[in-house]
Amino acid sequence: VNADEWTISDAGIKTTPDAATFALNIAKYFVGDNKGKFHVLSNNFGLTGASLEQTMTKAGHTWTKGMNIPINLETLEKYDGIFIGGDLVDNQVLIEYVKNGGKVYLCAGTGQGGAQAEANNWNTFLAAFGLKFQGVYNGIGGNIAVNNPNHPLFAGVKTLYQNNGNSITDLQTDSQLNQIVLTHSNGQGLIGTAEFIKPPA
Repeated sequence: VNADEWTISDAGIKTTPDAATFALNIAKYFVGDNKGKFHVLSNNFGLTGASLEQTMTKAGHTWTKGMNIPINLETLEKYDGIFIGGDLVDNQVLIEYVKNGGKVYLCAGTGQGGAQAEANNWNTFLAAFGLKFQGVYNGIGGNIAVNNPNHPLFAGVKTLYQNNGNSITDLQTDSQLNQIVLTHSNGQGLIGTAEFIKPPA
């Protein structure tokens, strides 16, 4: 989960070439060394840009876009990962999808409805996995130094671009399953991860 949508937008990738590496790291985090089948379930510029699509398809991943698919578990399970932001997606369907092994990349800071409304749109989903968006935009902008170089998401990534996102809070700091993996120098959470371990049958 990313506080902001600019990071892997065309502008974000142009501003910080490391962003393309970050996008490929997300794909690898989702599917390992396999080729993934990913869908952008959003009309937001942060996810629909040509640079991101070219980065993913050049690496051999399948990359489709559009809100015109049924939002249900059966449909989402056709994809290894869903990329969302801005346009609301049913949080309960997303929770089920992740609990059934699906992967989700969510970005905020889109301005859609305002900061609190945007946080409200996603916090049911995030809370199920121990995270939360703040209901104010954080005013953080520019190239942010990566201060967690050992995390697989940041292999080969020194800086990433942000432009006024919804900071992320870790609701379960004692859990290893959810964590803030990129923080601003002022302590605000900018990128977080959450894992779901399926209990044995």
